[in-house]
Amino acid sequence: MKIIKVLAFSIVLLFIGYIVGSFFPIGSLFNISGDVKLQVTVLREDKSPVPNIEVDVAKIPGPPPASGIGHTNENGVANFEIKPGDYYLFFNADNFPTDLVTELRPIAVKKGELNQETVILKKK
Repeated sequence: MKIIKVLAFSIVLLFIGYIVGSFFPIGSLFNISGDVKLQVTVLREDKSPVPNIEVDVAKIPGPPPASGIGHTNENGVANFEIKPGDYYLFFNADNFPTDLVTELRPIAVKKGELNQETVILKKK
């Protein structure tokens, strides 16, 4: 009899979780992949490009989703294809130049246009 009660309780919890998850999809925080283009250009104060660093875009600060990770090319440009919305732009410490300082930066990505952000990194 105890097993039946536990099973019934588990089914009720799964049903409640399904209903709550339908109204508040937590997964949407982690899946930002979309068809809106975002181009981030990273420059030093002297306007020279900062190549080969990881640029991260996410809804909340912390580990970014796979679609929110980009690397700058030789021109300091990282490209993303994400959903429209409000995000944070930040950098991974790996390969980040030790002589530069960065800060968390809010950005808005809008549908129907090429979204461009230029980040000027200052010296320490």
